[in-house]
Amino acid sequence: MSCARLVILALIFIALSVGAASAGGPGASESEPLVTDLYVSLTGAAGNSGGIDAPLPSLDAARERLRQIPGGHTVTVWIHGGVYSVGDGISFTKSDRDNVVYRALPGQQPALDAGLPVTGFGQTIIDNVKVWAALVPELSARSLASPALALYDEAGALPLNRYPSDGYLEADRVELRDAASKLRYGEEGELSSVNSFSAFYAGDDLLKSPFNPAALPDMGSVIVRVLHLWKDETAYLRGFDPETGKITLARPTSLTIWPGDQYYFENVREGLKTPGSWYLDREAGVLYVVPKPEWDISTLTLKAGVIERMVTLDGVSNITFKGITFTHTGWSVPDSADFPQAAYDVEAAVFASNSKFLSFEDCVFRDLGGTALKLYQGVTDSSVTRSVFERVGANGVFIHGINLRDDPRRDERITVADNEIHDYGVNYRNAVGVLLAHAADCEISHNTIHDGAYTAVSVGWVWGGGYNATRGITIADNLIYNIGSGSLSDMGGIYLLGRQPGTVVSGNVIHDVRYAENDGYGGWGIYLDEGSSEILVANNLVYNCASQGLFVHKGNGNTAVSNIFANNKRGQVAVSRKQTEAGVTLSGNILYGEGKAMFADTPAGRILQSGPNVYWDPNSRARLRTLLEAFGFADAAVVSNPMLANPAKADFTLAEDSPAYGAGFAPFDWSGAGAR
Repeated sequence: MSCARLVILALIFIALSVGAASAGGPGASESEPLVTDLYVSLTGAAGNSGGIDAPLPSLDAARERLRQIPGGHTVTVWIHGGVYSVGDGISFTKSDRDNVVYRALPGQQPALDAGLPVTGFGQTIIDNVKVWAALVPELSARSLASPALALYDEAGALPLNRYPSDGYLEADRVELRDAASKLRYGEEGELSSVNSFSAFYAGDDLLKSPFNPAALPDMGSVIVRVLHLWKDETAYLRGFDPETGKITLARPTSLTIWPGDQYYFENVREGLKTPGSWYLDREAGVLYVVPKPEWDISTLTLKAGVIERMVTLDGVSNITFKGITFTHTGWSVPDSADFPQAAYDVEAAVFASNSKFLSFEDCVFRDLGGTALKLYQGVTDSSVTRSVFERVGANGVFIHGINLRDDPRRDERITVADNEIHDYGVNYRNAVGVLLAHAADCEISHNTIHDGAYTAVSVGWVWGGGYNATRGITIADNLIYNIGSGSLSDMGGIYLLGRQPGTVVSGNVIHDVRYAENDGYGGWGIYLDEGSSEILVANNLVYNCASQGLFVHKGNGNTAVSNIFANNKRGQVAVSRKQTEAGVTLSGNILYGEGKAMFADTPAGRILQSGPNVYWDPNSRARLRTLLEAFGFADAAVVSNPMLANPAKADFTLAEDSPAYGAGFAPFDWSGAGAR
């Protein structure tokens, strides 16, 4: 046989092989055509093929169908609009198919709904108020280990009825005999804030009121909520002594309760009067709600959040959710002392672990009882982009790896970008917009985060100078504002913790961060907390925060370059008095304050200056020079008007001949901060 004939036969064989592969995929026969698309519709049926004319009825049915599709190619599951009930939740495991895109059909809005419909309301009277009631056996103590604490109408979560109906009560004291564990004390012998107590004592505001928790027939279903320091504490009420005012809790607190700490009671029958407020009689399984004016008793359907997790992904790869809404989960009260920082222990509606190449694009996480999305240990090379997180009970996005050297469960290379996160911390006020613990080489950029009760971005989570898996984090070009509900303290627009080599905070715009109104503290723009070191803070605009624009507490080796800190109410930059060494080095920054101290409460020597910075207080140049001399900055400081366009109206545009340029300030465009 000639060489030419051999070449021709080889080409024919290759062509036939390619044709067979395109028709059936790897290992497929002519009877197994390549499946690249499945369809899901509310009109579908479980026995359907999943084709465009025979759709499947749910994501769970599509997941089962995908197990039958061979090959490593990507399959797209197209989802028609509508509300899909998820029942007890959906789980994706290593036995499920990888390389799948679950996405909305163009122009349609499918929603995965974990809510239990509540209907059949009738009218009754409680304390001379017209109240609607419905028997819901699924919400009774016989059906649920803990009560459903989330109820929704079309506008969002409805508030549990509370006493007092607005405002707060104030704790009088704790007694050391009620400590739940061995007491801890500070360096100077004072009682530490990090102590657990099983009880505290009410003041006269409760003792002299007509409200007596001991007289409630369902006292064990009443929730005590304490707002103190950086913690929103919830516990069921175990007992109340009207003589002494002792309030006994069903679980220990995670922090000490101090005199004056604010608290109130939730899920109480008495005082039902605010439209939309509700109360659940757990024993009877009866839900009572004060109607809103626009409701119709004959057609009203509410959704109760009865499960906390609706989607689980474990051991999967290359899974994308695009254009999907996740909604209507519940939340619960801890049954033991929980972690005192952020909403660390709270369950997530969507939970992923041991997975790679996950993607959430153009999704909506709305009306969720706990955390919206948690990327737990072992999640790598994944992203959350162009999504909306709104009215979320706890954290928006929580990246949570493990803090062990060379452990495969460490989270790495995760991007959270171009999302809008707002009204988070609805049920756990100490929640965070984006929380990252023990992860490396991640990016949190171009997010718009606003109207949260606590910190917007929190990264690190190792107190002190010990080993920290968190490193190489980029926190860039985020727009953060209206943070802090006025009920908690010790927060920042951006909060960092622990040694983090390679972490950069740049291009962010942060304004209006406020702390608790009752003798609170700590509404900082950028907050470098204990052990924060080797962090670069560059080209950020921080203004109108209740405390300082930049605050360092027990950190060192940090650099702040070419930032604008302006009109922050307690100064522009500060280092904690507990600091024993320099916490930050400044160079090329603009510090502007009208009648505000530049370095409030900062000991001399705790801030270094490696290059000139521009300082300006239009009310007192002389006082400013005296301060700079005390810090040793006078020779290298530029005390001159930086020529900002209109700082009082948040216009920080620099004039072309601003002296800041000569002082090393590198201009940056802050107009692009936030979701694009």
